[in-house]
Amino acid sequence: MTLMPVIIEITLLDFEHASKSQFKLCDWLLNRFTLACTSLFGVILVGLLIGITICIKYLKGNELQDWLGRCRWGVKKKEDRYKTIEEEIKQFDLAKA
Repeated sequence: MTLMPVIIEITLLDFEHASKSQFKLCDWLLNRFTLACTSLFGVILVGLLIGITICIKYLKGNELQDWLGRCRWGVKKKEDRYKTIEEEIKQFDLAKA
């Protein structure tokens, strides 16, 4: 016996003549369907949140990477680097925070 004929059979029943076991089966099937829908929704929601978090992490600038690029041995142009060691240390402290 497959699930589909049982559901169709239960929905076509005259409720005055339905037995308690048929109502319990219908209730059980409805509970399983609800659980499956909410579980699927939860999995999709968690997946979306993880995806958004990863996108924010890679799209948002990292202050330490910016500092490394602008320090004395950085890869940015010389005019974009820090001019003094005091400025470099101050920006490093800000990037750590």
